Amino acid sequence: MFPDNTPVFLAAEKSVTELGSGGYKKQILVLVSRGSEADKVFVSRVLAAAELDTGEDTLYVEVPGDMPVNCFSGLAVPPRFILSFGVAPAQAGCNARAGLYTPVQFNRATWLFSDSPSVLEPNRDKKSQLWSALKEIFPKP
Repeated sequence: MFPDNTPVFLAAEKSVTELGSGGYKKQILVLVSRGSEADKVFVSRVLAAAELDTGEDTLYVEVPGDMPVNCFSGLAVPPRFILSFGVAPAQAGCNARAGLYTPVQFNRATWLFSDSPSVLEPNRDKKSQLWSALKEIFPKP
């Protein structure tokens, strides 16, 4: 029924609560491929432009390598928004077809996948795509 040596189901080793920090007041999960302190500063600046505070409004999670993470385990309240910077959909447990910079509804959350901060920061076009998507998800009143 299944090919040899192919995992049928791969459970994530870690939940986001084990890897992350932040107040999570607005039920926003931010996944970032582990990088430098400059990457964290960049993501914080991008979210601040959308009037979000990474320390209070989000659960900020640095994901090491290709390690799968469980975006729902360990959270008292499930995320309403999952913003991924360089973490692949399958790595985050999203099996929906999700392109970069295009919000997608899946599992009662709005997901947004983008390139890693190190790719985004020097690329004006990709930053513009990200900003357009963030304005769609978090419109200003």
